[in-house]
Formats: sequence, C-alpha cells, structure tokens
Amino acid sequence: MKENVLFRIILALCVFISVFIVGIEVYERRIMPLPEVKVTINSSEISLPQSFQDKIDGKEFIININTATQEELEELPGIGETIANNIINYRNENGNFNDLDELLNVKRIGEKVLAKIKPHICI
Repeated sequence: MKENVLFRIILALCVFISVFIVGIEVYERRIMPLPEVKVTINSSEISLPQSFQDKIDGKEFIININTATQEELEELPGIGETIANNIINYRNENGNFNDLDELLNVKRIGEKVLAKIKPHICI
C-alpha cells in the first residue's frame, strides 16, 4: 500500500515538473501560457486532455504579434519571410497592434491570410 502511494506521489511530481518545463518553453518563446490542466491518475496511467497534448506535440500554438521575432512570425501558416518582414516594419512604424484586424493594414495580408493565422496569434 505504501509503495502505491509513493508511486502516485512520484508520478504526480513528474507530471508537475513536465508541465512546469513546458510552461518555461512557452514563456521563452513568447507564446501565450497554457491553460490550467487537470491530470487524471488511475493506477499507473496518466491521462491529459487532448488539447493539452496537442500543445505539447506542437500542433497548437499562439504567437504574440507585438513581440514576435521574424522567425516566430514565419512559423505562422501562410507567412513567409516577406510578410513577416512587413509585419515587423508596420509594427516599428505604427507601434504595437491594438486589434488583430489591424493586420489587414500590412502589405500582402488580406482576409484569407488573416483567417489562416488568427487562431495562432494574439496581441
């Protein structure tokens, strides 16, 4: 019985450390913090919500367009070197973006490009 409790404590500690490490990576890349996660531990299994697993696997990401580097902007779908450079130039000339729709003022960003990147950006 004591071994089972000890195992669960060690397992929970490992999960906490993993979530902490992912949080540090998120902060260093200027990506929005991950939402609170509920972890279910049944005997020797750990179950994470699918949305959290997607974030760990890198399938889901959010980049702050007011602080993102050119390389980070180029990670967005449909954004290459030229458009990333246009975003940075616009930001340098006009200050931080106040609204996501303000990206429509950037050269080569139209409704279609904005619709592609909107799920992945914040201000």
